[in-house]
Amino acid sequence: MDSTQIAPKADATIVAPGVANADATAVSTGRGDATVVVSQPAAAGDGTVVSSRVANIDLAAFKPTVEYQLRAHNSYSLAGQTVQNYLMADIRSFFAGGLQARAPIALAIAIDRSGSMEGKPIEAVKTAVGLIVDQLTEADMLSIVTFGETVDVLMPASRVLNKQLIKDHIARIRPKGTTNLFSGMATAVEQLMAARTPQLLSRTLVLTDGEANEGITEYSDIIAQVRDFRARGMCISAIGLGIEYNEELLSGIAKTSRGNYHYIDSIDQIPRVFDRELKDLFGTVATGVRLRLSLPEGVELTRVYGYESGKGSSGHGSTVTVDLPDLASGESLPVLLQLALRPHSTARYRVASSELEFTYFGQQQRQTLRGDFVIEFTTDKDKILAGIDPIVEAAMREKDIAANLSRAQQLMNRDVGTATMIIQQVAQQLSAAGKTEDATLVGTALLKLQRGDVQDATKTLSVAEFGLERK
Repeated sequence: MDSTQIAPKADATIVAPGVANADATAVSTGRGDATVVVSQPAAAGDGTVVSSRVANIDLAAFKPTVEYQLRAHNSYSLAGQTVQNYLMADIRSFFAGGLQARAPIALAIAIDRSGSMEGKPIEAVKTAVGLIVDQLTEADMLSIVTFGETVDVLMPASRVLNKQLIKDHIARIRPKGTTNLFSGMATAVEQLMAARTPQLLSRTLVLTDGEANEGITEYSDIIAQVRDFRARGMCISAIGLGIEYNEELLSGIAKTSRGNYHYIDSIDQIPRVFDRELKDLFGTVATGVRLRLSLPEGVELTRVYGYESGKGSSGHGSTVTVDLPDLASGESLPVLLQLALRPHSTARYRVASSELEFTYFGQQQRQTLRGDFVIEFTTDKDKILAGIDPIVEAAMREKDIAANLSRAQQLMNRDVGTATMIIQQVAQQLSAAGKTEDATLVGTALLKLQRGDVQDATKTLSVAEFGLERK
């Protein structure tokens, strides 16, 4: 078993003195045999990687670690009144001993080969896929699907044994016809579902430059199917090329399936985005991440920011389940939740019990970290004023920034002046908060808008909004 530190847990909703306030951290460090890919250096000792092999290695060698910290926006609330509070589950993952290996992966790539991809776009995609092939090993599985008005399985899900043969197949892709995006995506997902094993990390990449105009095309119908894919453990990253694709649909696919969303405004960026997805998979620490909350009577979850959630009932309250993306090394995954609290008397209460479940890469055994959110209800307004957690406060500001970006996108086509003002303000707020990468992306959208490229600016902002919701 992994060594796990568990946050203190009370036996009832009301909490006795001495139980920690809402700032407990639970930590798990993985150990035990896992199926991994190990790189083999050249015999000359120059460090050049020439091959890889599959091996069973004790994870303790490089210590994949998950930290789970619980925070409340305010650890105090006003007694005797209905109040609102925000909770944050801050999840961090890293390799404490250094990354020496990775899990084998199963990757499916669905490529739009409609007529609009003719020329440089399709050639750039071919180059990018070839670069991915170069980084895979015999331990990995790859499937390549192309879609226009029909769908072709260029390479069924199979081991990466003959890289040159795979590249030869890629070279023969020829654009033609309309865009049956859903069937292309669904076929790629089905390839993975038919071939995956518990040891493999699975992901589907979908790249398109146009609207879905063949087969299933309605947003709600496609998202309903994607939700079913997610329930079966599938993750889809959506990549939009140019200004003709539907950003709402692609970001919705990524958000619903716990994947990533990218906008490529220049074909030169295609290899970089594909490589980023591959490196994200290679750096995976844990998969199958799920947050469960148990809420007592008098406590209601009103919103989960950035993720879909499922609600249920328990004997004396309710439950909430949030499916989360895989955890990548060196990244933080904060989950911000809004609660409504009915009037409570002066005392300390556990307003939520939580469980974070996940599986370390290369293993099958589920791990669980537990902790409580504890709030003290008081009539002392000075305590309430002093009880604000600055980290959750910052997350709430980013939530508002994401909402403003969404508002700016809606205004672009009818009120460019107001949209410009909002975007300028957001860029300044992000810079002041030290969010340099996000500020730069929003600044790029602003420049596009100022030169009249409304569609380009809208898609850039959609990526910025997606990222802020995740962060």
